[in-house]
Amino acid sequence: MSQLFPAEHPSIIQLLVRRVTVTNAGLEVDIRREGIAGVIREMVVPRKMEAAE
Repeated sequence: MSQLFPAEHPSIIQLLVRRVTVTNAGLEVDIRREGIAGVIREMVVPRKMEAAE
């Protein structure tokens, strides 16, 4: 994520993470399966548009 603009970080996390639960045993992170595809689309589509210009 260090190559992304800081403003993009929260939106990517929202696409990827459904819920984070803190327990005595640690963290439980529920990942959005559909979110991974969304992040890939967000990263690929702008590049295709730039290449077309």
